[in-house]
Amino acid sequence: MPPGVHRVALKWNRSTTTAKVLVDGAVVASNTSAPLPSSFANASGGAAYVGRWISTSNYLNSPIGNLRISNTDREDSDIQAAYATGRPLSVDEYTTYLMSMDGHLQPTIRGFGLWSKNGRHILHDPQSGQGIEVWDDNSLKVLIGLLANGKIGIKTNDGEIYSGKFRTGNENSNTYVALNSDGTLSAYYNGKQNLGMWPNQNWGNIVFYEDGNSTGQLYASNENDPVLGGTKRRFVVWSTGDGSLRLYGPGIELDSDYVRLASSSSAQITVRGKIRDNLLP
Repeated sequence: MPPGVHRVALKWNRSTTTAKVLVDGAVVASNTSAPLPSSFANASGGAAYVGRWISTSNYLNSPIGNLRISNTDREDSDIQAAYATGRPLSVDEYTTYLMSMDGHLQPTIRGFGLWSKNGRHILHDPQSGQGIEVWDDNSLKVLIGLLANGKIGIKTNDGEIYSGKFRTGNENSNTYVALNSDGTLSAYYNGKQNLGMWPNQNWGNIVFYEDGNSTGQLYASNENDPVLGGTKRRFVVWSTGDGSLRLYGPGIELDSDYVRLASSSSAQITVRGKIRDNLLP
């Protein structure tokens, strides 16, 4: 091959097992029984190499300007036409990988992805709006990286996020709020629960804790009403255990046609201050 810039293409047809090598748009070699997949599998490390032979002693003594991998057996005429333009290779509907070799690792991948075993993918000092991105046409849908506000995070545009648990704080924190897989929300302070919400039922329920023990609830109910009779929807404030229910404030107003303050003969009502009843004549 004479010195200069050349375009080399290797193509293979699975059904005919025919392989061809084209240089500058012209066929220079062909093989009608080329078992390329098995050859790759039997190569050193089970891989195909670009720019070197399977041994470590034979390397291409030349820079590579473009590398494109396609998911189809391109026609000879298509390869010849691409060479005739004199322009770098571009992405089309058959492109699975395109690397421009312009000084940075920025491949274009279609149909396949990047795979690593026991490795890491590191984004070092991304700029604002950069990271792992998912696009729908010209619309950014997901960004994992540096957000526009200068903070590292995850941004979704008209999308959804699913997980078994979401929680605030760091992984070792014992004071946090957690959204759990069963639909409950729980808050913890110094490792003890102090608040719980149960949206996985057909009635709302907020539970309050003191030192890890349940002390009261706010919940909605649809049950028999002992005052008005019949089944009614009610909002209930419930003090559990052996504690009491206390209402604090400069003024407490019960605005209702009926007020029931005792549930049993042993119940007691203690009032500190004055009682003003504007329901009596």
